Amino acid sequence: LNVDRLIGQVNNQRERLALQLRTKKNEEEDLLEHFVLMDVTLATISEEISKVKSVEDIKQLREKHGNLQILDRIAALLQLKEKKLSEKHGLDELQQICRELDKVDDHQDIEMYEKFQARITSLACDDTSALGIVYAKFNKLLEDRGKTLSTAFEHDLLHSKWDTNHFLFAEKSIKELRQQSTKLYRLNMLLLPQPNLNDLWNFHSIANNFRIKFIYHFNSKSQNELQSVEMYFEFLDKYLEQNLFRCIEIFYDEHAGVTQELIHRQFINHILDPIRHKINSSLIKISETPSQENLKMMMVLISQIFINDNALVKKHYYDGVGLASLIPDTVLETWLNFETDSTKRQYDKLTVLPLKRMAQISEHYYKTFTLILNLFTISSTKDF
Repeated sequence: LNVDRLIGQVNNQRERLALQLRTKKNEEEDLLEHFVLMDVTLATISEEISKVKSVEDIKQLREKHGNLQILDRIAALLQLKEKKLSEKHGLDELQQICRELDKVDDHQDIEMYEKFQARITSLACDDTSALGIVYAKFNKLLEDRGKTLSTAFEHDLLHSKWDTNHFLFAEKSIKELRQQSTKLYRLNMLLLPQPNLNDLWNFHSIANNFRIKFIYHFNSKSQNELQSVEMYFEFLDKYLEQNLFRCIEIFYDEHAGVTQELIHRQFINHILDPIRHKINSSLIKISETPSQENLKMMMVLISQIFINDNALVKKHYYDGVGLASLIPDTVLETWLNFETDSTKRQYDKLTVLPLKRMAQISEHYYKTFTLILNLFTISSTKDF
């Protein structure tokens, strides 16, 4: 009986081992089949990856196989490649533009310059040095063309006497002057990387008539410097009263961007240039020979500057760069201390002078205080 029982146990164990062997064999066969399938899948993915040409191809593979790391690496390489190719194309195009610019004369239509500017600004190029060379070459062509047009425009402006009562307000005359102004403005706006909006070629030419009149009236060396400045302020105000709205009426061209607001601001800005030069010369001259008398002259001059800027704002609604921008910070601080001390001395006298004299000084104090207040009002709206 024991022998039979042991034989049964051995047979059972043999069957269990046989079952385990069959199971293991099946698992190995499944694993081998999985490896074969994986090899086929990897070969398929490798073939698909080898055909990748763009980021869009990567997107399709991600949708099919998931977010594989190899796809992320290939996508980064493709983006870098596309960037380098774009930069190379940009540099090649810049070189081509340079060659074409070398062949351009200064008698081309403005449309040709506009096409060049569109090509340059559309380039994907991070090489600032190469861009700077093209900008300089292109801007030189614009400036040469602008000088030619400005000379002709200024000649016609003088001949037309547009800023006098002798100007013939005929449609043809206005149209011709407006077209010349607009053409210069459009050309000026093409400067790269951007134009200086406070130095516009057409308004520089429009201000030429005034510049000539100013030189004629105020270039006499025999005149007292401060008297000339005072007279200039009056001359400027009268000229603006007569010609500001006339200028808007003649040169207004909304379609080209020469708006009424632009003319209003830039006409005043550009006819201020002669006084800017005169004031700058006066400040330099006075500062080179320091004395008590020159200090007083400088204080008077600076006061006149603020009075004039304030008048431009209140009377002519000017919101552009005023004359105060010419005053150095150190000089401005000296003027402010001078006026503050002067006001304080006048105020101290109020307690000891008769009532009538006190009223007179109070009026002077009020005017000085108002002037200082205007200084801070102007300084809060303009870049000194």
